[in-house]
Amino acid sequence: DEAVKVGRTPWAAKVSLQTRTLRYSQMKWVTMTGLEHHWMDSRLDAEVMDRTHVLVTTKNVSSFLLDDPFNAVEDRDAPIEVKIDSKAFTVSRSEMKTKKAGFAKSADGWARLTAAPAGLQKRLGQQGPIDDVFLEPFLVVTPTGKSVSPAIQTWVDFELKHFQERWQEVFRGDLRVKKDSEVTAEDIEKYHLVVWGDESSNLLIAKAATKLPAKRLGDSLAIGDEKFASATHVPVLIYPNPLNPAKYIVLNSGPTFREEDDRSNSLQNPRLPDWAILDVTVQPDGKSPGKIEDAGFFDEQWRWQRRAATQPSDAK
Repeated sequence: DEAVKVGRTPWAAKVSLQTRTLRYSQMKWVTMTGLEHHWMDSRLDAEVMDRTHVLVTTKNVSSFLLDDPFNAVEDRDAPIEVKIDSKAFTVSRSEMKTKKAGFAKSADGWARLTAAPAGLQKRLGQQGPIDDVFLEPFLVVTPTGKSVSPAIQTWVDFELKHFQERWQEVFRGDLRVKKDSEVTAEDIEKYHLVVWGDESSNLLIAKAATKLPAKRLGDSLAIGDEKFASATHVPVLIYPNPLNPAKYIVLNSGPTFREEDDRSNSLQNPRLPDWAILDVTVQPDGKSPGKIEDAGFFDEQWRWQRRAATQPSDAK
């Protein structure tokens, strides 16, 4: 009864935030905005030591924001010393109140964050993996053309129908769907796009093709320095939409868990990372949409990387 009378305070003198993805990156007055490597253990501990000192320690964090750590508990506007992994900065409390204080890590150590990083960057709400697109409003874009590869056309027809049926059965809803020829500039601005087909069948893929990480080059489908037969392989991936980099584009994928995982919702978790190359000559089943020739995560700037370079064996 006494605890209920006191109630819950929104203020916390100490915050310990541990995560492996920026999808879950905020706690109280601390927000991670960048990781050195996704899917590796990341941690930020921040503690108010006294009225003018805040101590921060980090692991696998490349940038973060601090809101006013004193909240309504302390009204003083004295400068605050923020010490991050032994490097100290002086920040005004009024700055924290109005726009938050940002910090970024480079080869030279920690520094004040004065502007958002240029170019593509994994960030909150745009960090993958493929299934992340289904946590926010998305539009399914179907092709009006045909693929030059009969094998790919057959696969797309089957998997698109499978996606629509699975969404009704598992998520109890109808997909928001438009043909590629019907998608408007407003749609591209408003929604993440889940696009089906290839450059020859889908107008939106054709528009974005030169800026996507998987490219068809004659008889080859290339991603990074790897090549596959273009007539029998499709890319499945998530990436910042070249037509609107503030949103995702997803190629050829619904939720990546399938029927074999329906025995328990504890199994209904993402089964693919940021990208995969599928051999469509192998029939889809309750476990996989085809033979997975290769798969992996993009790095923190959405660039292709070899799996062994930075990704732990348990990244899946």
